Amino acid sequence: MTPKPCLLRTFARARSAAAAVEMALLAPVLVLMAAGLIDFGLGIYTKMMVADAAQSGAAYAQLNAVNYLQTPCASNANPACAWDQSIVAAATKSHGASTLFSTAITATANVLFCCIASGSVDVSNCTQPPAAAPSCSPAAGIYVQVVASSQYNTLLPYHLASGLLNYTIPRAIPMQSIYLVRIH
Repeated sequence: MTPKPCLLRTFARARSAAAAVEMALLAPVLVLMAAGLIDFGLGIYTKMMVADAAQSGAAYAQLNAVNYLQTPCASNANPACAWDQSIVAAATKSHGASTLFSTAITATANVLFCCIASGSVDVSNCTQPPAAAPSCSPAAGIYVQVVASSQYNTLLPYHLASGLLNYTIPRAIPMQSIYLVRIH
């Protein structure tokens, strides 16, 4: 008389094949979800780098305002004066190198003479050197505007699925951050 196979062993063998099939069906979905999370995280990191670069340039401008006040720039036109170039260097050195998925951070710095309107700085009516301070009362003062930007290239080709989503997702996403600080 031959012994009968154990019912539990037979059941376990049948379930291992089912687990393999389930894993084969779920693995691509899990990989895409993980890649999407990584892509989102890298995009947020790039945005944080751009914001930090603009903040670094603004902090440099605020800490070294006395240098500008001693020898003001004649204009914001290129090539910028040495003080503007120092601000740009401070901004781009903080996170200037490009990464695998983002371009190098670029920055610009502009000196602005601004007014106060409705209790806040009226940035739309600011003037730039060599113009004198705007004729307004009260004058808000001299400001430096630092603009940092980079471009984030997505890990996944979302732009290929734009037709399905009825929303256009670009492959290259521009990132920009603007800081305005008072220097006088």
